[in-house]
Amino acid sequence: MGKREHFNTNVISAVATNSNATLLGKHLDKYAQNFATGKQQFSNLELARKRAEHIRVKAIENLDKYLLEFESNSGRHGIKVLWAPEKQDALNEIEEVLKNHRVKQIVKTKSSVAEEIGLRKNLEQKGFEVTETDVADHILKTTNDTPSHVIIPALHKKHSDIATSYLVDNAESETQTIEQTVEKIATNTRSKYFNAQAAITGCNFLIADPGSIALTENEGNILFSLGVPDIHIIVASIDKIIPSITDLETLWPLLATYGTGQKITSYNTIINGPRSGKEQDGPKEVYVILLDNGRSEVIAKNEQRKALTCIKCGACANVCPVFKTIGGQAYGLPNPSPIGAVTAQHTHGREEFKHLSEASTLCGKCDTVCPVNIDIHNLLIENRNENKEAENNGFFDNYLWKVMKGAMLNRKKMNRGETFKSLIIKSSYKKDWGEKREFPATAKKSFNQLWREQNNEK
Repeated sequence: MGKREHFNTNVISAVATNSNATLLGKHLDKYAQNFATGKQQFSNLELARKRAEHIRVKAIENLDKYLLEFESNSGRHGIKVLWAPEKQDALNEIEEVLKNHRVKQIVKTKSSVAEEIGLRKNLEQKGFEVTETDVADHILKTTNDTPSHVIIPALHKKHSDIATSYLVDNAESETQTIEQTVEKIATNTRSKYFNAQAAITGCNFLIADPGSIALTENEGNILFSLGVPDIHIIVASIDKIIPSITDLETLWPLLATYGTGQKITSYNTIINGPRSGKEQDGPKEVYVILLDNGRSEVIAKNEQRKALTCIKCGACANVCPVFKTIGGQAYGLPNPSPIGAVTAQHTHGREEFKHLSEASTLCGKCDTVCPVNIDIHNLLIENRNENKEAENNGFFDNYLWKVMKGAMLNRKKMNRGETFKSLIIKSSYKKDWGEKREFPATAKKSFNQLWREQNNEK
C-alpha cells in the first residue's frame, strides 16, 4: 500500500469512528491549558518569537558558513563530524562506527531524525541490540507501532492498551496506575544503560560558535545514556544549526512552552565533546552524523526554505483541525504535522507525500502558534502550486479545466440553475469528497442573482 492509500484508509477510518478526535481532544485540551499558563513567563511573547525567527532565519540563510564553523570548532574538542548526504549514508556511517568499536548493545533516546532514517530497525536487522530508553518509544517498540506526534510519540495510545505489557507484581491492568507502568518501563531499561557500549541520541540544536550540541528532555534518559557507554553517536539534520550559544536563552524557553507548556524543560544539556583524562563519566568518543536527506533541495527554494527554521515543538499539530480529526499516524511521518507536510515531499519524495499538502483547511491556526513565525499555510499553497505545475493532467483533465474556467468567467452560465452547477461540481469533485460525507448542495440562486433582486437591478 502506497503512502497516499495508507493516508486515505486512515482518514476514512478516523472520520467514520471519530476515535482519534475523542482521544486526542482530551490530551490537546490539557496541552492548551498548560500552554496558556506557560506563555505567561514572557513579558513580550511576540518579541521573543521575532527574536527566535531572526536566529533561525539567519542560521538557514547562512547554513554553509555555520555548518563549517561547527565542524571546525567541535573538532577542537575531539568531536568527529561525519557528513551524510542521504539517509543510507547516515546508516552506513553509524554502522561503521559501531563495528569499529565492536559495539553490540546500544541505548537509544528519542530522535525524529533517527526515526526518519529508520535507524533502530536497520541496526536490529544487522544484529545489534537496541534499547529504546524514552518511555513513549519503548512502548511503540513493544507494540510494534509508529509515532503519532513529534513531542509525544505515543499520543494515540490509551493506558489500558499498554498496561498489560508492563504489569507490576500482583497488579491487574484495570487497576495499575500510569505511574506504575512508567516505573516498570524504567526498571526494564535501567540495567541496559550499564551494559551498553554505545549511546545514540538526536539533538535539539547544533551550536556553531563553540561547536557544541544542545539537548533538552524531561525524563533524564539522555543524561543516563551518556554516563556509562564509551561511544556517543549524535544523529542531527543540518537544519539544527544555530549561530551562538547565547541563542539558547531565547530558543530553549520557547521550545519548552510551545512544546509542552513548561517554562523550561526538566533537563537541558550541552555536550562539548568526549570526557577528558580527569573526568570519570561520559563517552570516550563522540560522533555527530550530519544528515542532509533533501534539505538542501528545500533551501534552494525561496519560499519553502523557511520551513527549515522549525524547532520541532509540535505546536502546529496541536491546533490543526486535520490532525485533531485523523491523528498523527495517518501522515506516515516522524513529524506528523502541518510543517511536516510542508517538508515531507522534499525530504521524503514528492510522489509519495504530495497529498499531505492537500490535507489542510488552510485555516492558518498553525501560523498563529509557530514560535518562529513560519507562515505554514502559505508554504502548503506553494507546495500545491509546485505540484500542479509538475503534473501532466492529460487531455481530458485539461479540457475539463478549460470548460470550467470558461463557465466561471461567464456570468450567464454561473447564474444558471442549481442542477447544472451541481452536475458540473459533482462530476469534478465527488470522488475526492469521499464516500462517507454527504456532498454539499449548491444554492438555488447565485449571489449575483440575489444581489440584483434585492437592488431591483436587471
